[in-house]
Amino acid sequence: DLFLKEEKVGLLEVYYLEEKPAGDLGPFLKEEEALLHAIANEVGKFIEARHAEQEHLRLVAAMEQASEAVMITGLDGDIRFVNPAFESIYGCNRHAILGKKYGPILRSGLEEEVEKQIQDSIRQGRNWNGRLSRRKDGMGIDLDLTVSPIRNQAGEIINYLFVGRDV
Repeated sequence: DLFLKEEKVGLLEVYYLEEKPAGDLGPFLKEEEALLHAIANEVGKFIEARHAEQEHLRLVAAMEQASEAVMITGLDGDIRFVNPAFESIYGCNRHAILGKKYGPILRSGLEEEVEKQIQDSIRQGRNWNGRLSRRKDGMGIDLDLTVSPIRNQAGEIINYLFVGRDV
C-alpha cells in the first residue's frame, strides 16, 4: 500500500511471471515482502515531498504576485523575504535589503510610540494592525499594515510577517 500522510493513496502490485510452486506459503519470500514494503514506503515519501514542494512553490508564487507589500523577518529583525509589491511601495530593491534589519525601512515616518506598540504586540505573539503615513520618493502614502508572528508546528514564534496595503 502507498500512504500519503497516513492516508492510503495507492497500491504497489508486483506479480511473478511464472506460476508459484505448489506448497509455497505465498508468492514472495519474507525478505522480498519486506523489500516491497520498503519500496512502497519510499515511493510514498517521494510523492509526499513532491506535493509539499508544489505547495511551497504555489505559496511563493502567491506572495510574489500579491499586490500587498509582504515582508518576512527573522526574530532578530533581519529581512528574509520581500515581494515585488514591497519593493514598489517602499521604493527599495530586495537585494539591497535582504539580511538587513527592517527597522530603518519601516521607521521612516513611523512614530516611536507606534513602533513600540508593534514590537510589544509581536513579542507577545499578537497581531498588530494600523495605518501608517510615510514618505516615498517625495510623496506621502498611507499604508494599512498588519504585523503577525509566524509559528512553527510546536507553536513557537519563528518569524514575523509584515503585510502592507497602499491605501
